[in-house]
Amino acid sequence: MKYIYGILLILIILLMFLYFKLSLKPNKEFTLIQCEVQKCDPSMLMEKLPVLIENSIVNPQQLINTLFRFQYISQKDHKQNEGINRNAFLLIHPSEQLNVMLKHPNYQEVLNVKLYKNQLLILPILWYYNIQKNKSVRMIGLESLISKFI
Repeated sequence: MKYIYGILLILIILLMFLYFKLSLKPNKEFTLIQCEVQKCDPSMLMEKLPVLIENSIVNPQQLINTLFRFQYISQKDHKQNEGINRNAFLLIHPSEQLNVMLKHPNYQEVLNVKLYKNQLLILPILWYYNIQKNKSVRMIGLESLISKFI
């Protein structure tokens, strides 16, 4: 009986490892998804590509409550102007125009994105970002169970 429990435990650990590995694997494409808020849905987030919502969003919390409602998410304010996103998603919401430099986890190419006031950029896990300094921007890190471990 102990033999069966041991095999079952190894199988569960192996499945968890595969789940973590697949969840952290970035998309091979290097593109930016642009859409209006009405056309944005959770399937876009599963692409693991940055999503730029072109509409003006005054309160990002409303979008968080609708777009991320089926995911376990805890919020935290994010203060770093540059680094690797270690959250499940990082929401960048400027209160004035600013430039954001993005870099794919697997490529050296850089994508410069110009954000206008109250636009929203949703950055997936493990993407590098650099936000123009001395600009007013609100960043919200949305953590998942997986991102808590990295």
